[in-house]
Amino acid sequence: MCGEVLRTACTVVRALQPLSLANETQIPPLGIKALKDISAFLRKTSLPSSGADFTGSWMKLVKIQRLELNQILGRHLSAELLLGLALQRGSLCFLLEWVQMAFKASVISPKDALIPSLSFLDWMSQMQGCSNSSHESFQGDSRGFIPLYQAALCLMGKVLTNKHSQ
Repeated sequence: MCGEVLRTACTVVRALQPLSLANETQIPPLGIKALKDISAFLRKTSLPSSGADFTGSWMKLVKIQRLELNQILGRHLSAELLLGLALQRGSLCFLLEWVQMAFKASVISPKDALIPSLSFLDWMSQMQGCSNSSHESFQGDSRGFIPLYQAALCLMGKVLTNKHSQ
């Protein structure tokens, strides 16, 4: 059930208009607190040591763009959702929190610190001035994942590139 909730949350956040959460003056204090608490929870559950692997026999084996649903663990969904929220909030501070989580997870367990590549590339394409074609050489492994540290480096590269092109 937890995996389904995270998957649904990822879908909802992805469907929002870009930067929907950027103007904090239009978000009530309770909403700001909720975003802060949710982000803290997701940073913890994104780590390979968190035990947030919500797989089980209830999950159906369904293909999602080369990635089997039962391979997407809770920590992968948490990393994906945290990235989506950071991008929607539109602040370097939140992007750096995601990068920090990615590097921390990579130090704890490099082989387990992963994010689904198609999801990551989708988020990157939503950044202003980015397109999927700019990421063609950035592909996942045979299971459709990329290491979090590589995703973090790519994200920071895009932030710096976009900053310098303005």
